[in-house]
Amino acid sequence: MLPAFLLTFLPHWVGSDAFLGISGGVFALYGWIVGISLRNRQIFPPALWWLLAYFALATMLASSLLSPRTSWVAHASGLLLGLAIGFWEIGFKHELKKPIVASSATGAS
Repeated sequence: MLPAFLLTFLPHWVGSDAFLGISGGVFALYGWIVGISLRNRQIFPPALWWLLAYFALATMLASSLLSPRTSWVAHASGLLLGLAIGFWEIGFKHELKKPIVASSATGAS
């Protein structure tokens, strides 16, 4: 998670346009994870999709405020494309053999 966050702000720190397009890909990965976790709620922790969606939107807002040259359209379209791919479960293969039970329901302290 931290490397993705750092890659989003790397062009601001370096001051070069050589990183054009990396942040859109990072937001696509955020969207993919959110889509996968929403689609497979029995596998992932309940609040994972909410946490990642909030983190992606906060990062997009912060990067837009840091530099007016930032393309928020590329960030938003990367996020939405990743979300759509995540909902279609492209690139995710997992067979759940038994339902996941929360630790509080197992009686373990």
